Amino acid sequence: MPMSLPVWTKIGHMQNHFATL
Repeated sequence: MPMSLPVWTKIGHMQNHFATL
């Protein structure tokens, strides 16, 4: 599922940003 990979990466990046905040 290559299409699901980018979506998951975007979610993880957003979560990481929120966690740092």
